[in-house]
Amino acid sequence: MLWVKKSIFMICSGLFIFWLVCLINLEGSPFCTRSAKAGVFATQNVDLTTTINSYLNFTISSGGSINLGSVNADIPACNASGTVLVVSTNADNGYKITPTDGSDTNSALKHSDNVTYIQDMVASLDVPDIWVTGSTKGLGTTLWSGAQREEAWSVGGVPLNACSPDSTKWAGVPANDTAVSGHAVTGYIANPDETYWGWKLEVANTQKSGEYAGLVTFTVVAVLI
Repeated sequence: MLWVKKSIFMICSGLFIFWLVCLINLEGSPFCTRSAKAGVFATQNVDLTTTINSYLNFTISSGGSINLGSVNADIPACNASGTVLVVSTNADNGYKITPTDGSDTNSALKHSDNVTYIQDMVASLDVPDIWVTGSTKGLGTTLWSGAQREEAWSVGGVPLNACSPDSTKWAGVPANDTAVSGHAVTGYIANPDETYWGWKLEVANTQKSGEYAGLVTFTVVAVLI
């Protein structure tokens, strides 16, 4: 029994010494889970860089085909629902939208004779004008709703649709998109953006009768600078 007592004593003594060493934070002990005094150390940083590529997606969600119906002279035909454009981009400075038809005087509407056109409304995208029934002639477009809609399109009220009386201004469609944009959104946009474009037509009694058709092209450009 004596050797058992000695063994127990030695074990307890060892544990006591181990505890004492850890308690006093004896520097250099490899057995203690607690740290000894902080040693000398050095740090260096890793400099991380990357470039996120620009992204742009553009769709016409509705109004990709517009029928203005049968038109009588001096009575405007207006499409209330219009064309809805949806833009998604991560560009840090937004985007620009411009409709074009290849001519600054003629509209996209070309007679089946392949010679005769209906004129553009005489007003530009950057300076649209009110539509005066009986006086304004040609094909016009309007931005009647959308994020950051320019004040230039507004008459003062909030349009319920493109054909709301006296609530929006109109412009002819230009030949190309190099001169002026029809709409510009500034800054980063996190979610898809919708803009609503209307169409209106009025002709004189001298306009050749018959079928007219044509294409208007919308171009969206992401602004990166």
